This record gives sequence, C-alpha cells and structure tokens, in this order.
Amino acid sequence: MSAEVFTNFTRYPDAPAQLRLYLPLIENLQGAPGVVSAAITNAIPLSSLQPGAIPFQIEGRVVDLDRRPTTDGRVVSPDYFKTLGIPLLQGRAFAETDTAETDRVIVINQSMVRHWEGRDPLGSRISTDNGQTWATVVGVVADVKQFGLDRESVAQGLAAAPEAFLGLLKGKNFGKQLVKLV
Repeated sequence: MSAEVFTNFTRYPDAPAQLRLYLPLIENLQGAPGVVSAAITNAIPLSSLQPGAIPFQIEGRVVDLDRRPTTDGRVVSPDYFKTLGIPLLQGRAFAETDTAETDRVIVINQSMVRHWEGRDPLGSRISTDNGQTWATVVGVVADVKQFGLDRESVAQGLAAAPEAFLGLLKGKNFGKQLVKLV
C-alpha cells in the first residue's frame, strides 16, 4: 500500500519542520496493527515517467565536468529496501544511526556500479555538488524497474532520509509513504 502526503509549505517550510511531520508519521505507521514495515521516499517505483539526471563524480577520478556520469537520485528512510523487498547485494542498508550529524552515506543500485569499471564501489565516495560534499558508498542493492516494466533500470543513488532532509531536498516535498501489510 502507498500514500502521498502533501505538506503545507507555510506550516512546514524547511527540512527540520518536515522532519517533525514525517518521522512521527512513519513511527506511527510502523506500530500499526498488521503493518510489517513502513518507509518514506520521494519517489515510489513506477510513479514517474523520467529519471533524474544528477551529475556525480567518484572521488579520485578526473573527469571533465560536462562528461560526468549521471544518477537518478532518491531519498529513502531506513526500512525502504525491506518494505519493497529490494535485495541488498553488498555492504549494508541504511541504519537509524545514519543521521545529519554523521558522515554522509549513500546506497547505490546495481546499474550504478558500472561507473566503477570493475572496481568495488564500497567505501568509495561520490559527490553531486562538484566536490563540496561527499557521501560514502555503504551498500549496493538490486535494480528496480523505477520508470516502467518495459524500461531498463537506470543508475540510482539513494540517500538516507534524515540526512537528505537537512541538505539534499532543498524545499522539495518528500511525502510518499509505503506500507507493507501482513
């Protein structure tokens, strides 16, 4: 089951205010009878038509700014992969300890791994803002048909929700909840 919450931007104008709305909401959903797991994301699979194209760079690689690879960025809460049944292939998923106060981490999908050209991406760092901030790759998950069952999977970088609220969302509505029932 999925639902979307549209926040009132006058009441929830910034990331900390939106966190005060969404974090208790997800806790209440997770504690509801019959709920196995619940998660929040900014984009539910099969809900949008076009992938994003956020240029990124892998630390230590020299690439012309206009030739950087791109990723479709997603923001997810820690139980997102569990809720959707997305297998973790390497490393770890997000944890409740991945917060705005800790080092930034990112989980990438299998399609994004190709940009490491045969090297292990775990432990490497990527930046989407020309090296101003970096996120360490902590996990690799299986691909998801995000944009249609008949379309190939695209490279995706998934950021942890609280961290993303405080730096990556930049005023966008986060609001899509996923609930897995018994």
